[in-house]
Amino acid sequence: NNNNSNNGGDDDDEAVASSVTKPVSSVMKSSGVTNSSSPIPRPPSAKLRVQAKREARRMAKLSVRDSDRLRVGDGDAFDGSESENDDGNAARSRRRDEVVVVVPDRLVADGKSHERVNPVRDHEAYQLVGRNEYVEVQPSVVHFAGFEPNHMQQVVVRITNISSLPRRVHFLVPEQSCFRVVYSKRGMLSPGLWEEVTIQFLPLDWSVYHGELKVHCPGAENVVLPIHGYPVMNPGGAVFPRHIEMGNCDIGRTVTRKVRIRCKIPMEFEYELTPLHFSTEYSVEPMRGVVPAMGHAVVTVQYRPERRATSTWQFHVNISQFGFEPLLCTVHGSAVITANPKATRDTVYDLNTMRMATAKQALRHQHKRKTGREPPPQPSLLETVLNKSNGAASHRDDDPEQEEEQQEEES
Repeated sequence: NNNNSNNGGDDDDEAVASSVTKPVSSVMKSSGVTNSSSPIPRPPSAKLRVQAKREARRMAKLSVRDSDRLRVGDGDAFDGSESENDDGNAARSRRRDEVVVVVPDRLVADGKSHERVNPVRDHEAYQLVGRNEYVEVQPSVVHFAGFEPNHMQQVVVRITNISSLPRRVHFLVPEQSCFRVVYSKRGMLSPGLWEEVTIQFLPLDWSVYHGELKVHCPGAENVVLPIHGYPVMNPGGAVFPRHIEMGNCDIGRTVTRKVRIRCKIPMEFEYELTPLHFSTEYSVEPMRGVVPAMGHAVVTVQYRPERRATSTWQFHVNISQFGFEPLLCTVHGSAVITANPKATRDTVYDLNTMRMATAKQALRHQHKRKTGREPPPQPSLLETVLNKSNGAASHRDDDPEQEEEQQEEES
């Protein structure tokens, strides 16, 4: 054994020596390295390496999914043992070949807004109207009252620096497409100077439009300029007269005046009449109603004087129109006596009798509503006077001394 080992060692030494003494070309050929003149393969690019990594990850995920699918079966539990029957292997192979397609409940993207965030618009509050401690906006509110579709209107707004130092302002235009803001940025505003902004309004249909021009003031509270555009029932005309003259009227007679409320646009409006005080001589009807589109509504005012005097009555007229201020209407009337005084006296007596009967009936209804039964009959005015006179006479008969004193006073 020792000899063999020694011989083996000598052979190895000879092999090493022979390999050292071989030329370089033979060593390259034996090792499989080609000549330097042949092309050398380049390493894969970065893009190929990334694709290879992605493919490896995908295959790893698929293998993990397949292993989870094998562990949770319809009834065959995988315990890791090497002995498995053929049916189980076939079932697992079928599961491995299956492709799972998950259909989501929603086929739209998440509702995340990709709009660009504007800190001046989204993180600032705009509450003051008209002015703050730095700037003043004139006018404080813009109204486009009475327009026609597809006809442009414009208003010039002035933003003035009312502070003692130069200030800078920024404008946020309205988001509505019917409003357009035109201005030339001037930079810093010196004290007392202003910047003019032109607001253009182009409506498309008969509707009410609202917008806001926001003025951002660094270092102070921001200012907002409300903008309103709305149709008017009677453009360029009066909605209702402010004065109605009833003229001279006989006592007990009735004078009537009719007033028309007109609408000149294809929209209908509601109206309401509210008297300031109750009067038995004046009346107006109907108290509320609707003015049709491209039409008119008729209001009737009546005056029936009850006494010889000149009287005045007032009521408010309100229209369901944006920005409409209630209109005050004043009615004047005068009662006169005709050439037949007896007819006038009879008319006045009839009116007084009618008023007294109405008052008595109202008192009877009120008593019945409170007590639940009819009130006792009340004596007439003549009976009351006669009863009082009879009572006074009987009282004088009972007391002769008082009668003598009364006669002395009368003498």
